[in-house]
Amino acid sequence: MTFLSLFAGIGGFDLALARLGMRCAGQVEIDPVRRSTLTRHFPEVARHDDVRTTIDWWQAKPRPAVDLICAGWPCQDVSQAGRRAGLAGTRTGLFFELARVIGAPISTLASARERPRAAHLQQGRGLPGRPRNVG
Repeated sequence: MTFLSLFAGIGGFDLALARLGMRCAGQVEIDPVRRSTLTRHFPEVARHDDVRTTIDWWQAKPRPAVDLICAGWPCQDVSQAGRRAGLAGTRTGLFFELARVIGAPISTLASARERPRAAHLQQGRGLPGRPRNVG
């Protein structure tokens, strides 16, 4: 099973999924320091720097089909400590880019059967509508 990691950070999801036997096919992380950490721990994995251009980057060359997309997108705009801009905020609002990637055929063949089969998303307690008793 292959996965694409969006908002990859330093690769926490990636490490856990790799230990479960999955193969990371790509990582998207905007922060250059975090990308250097990813490069050190996952040297064989293709990397990109902007979730907003992920589909074009992925389709620019032959790549494997993706079974799973994992992502922990920015939470600053829904944080209890933040201004509570919600999904309209510039950071947490990147959720809509994430949704666009999840809904896209992530392969060079662009066939409907090659859309990711699953998505694993993580977000903090401040997300509106999120049950308060969920860890």
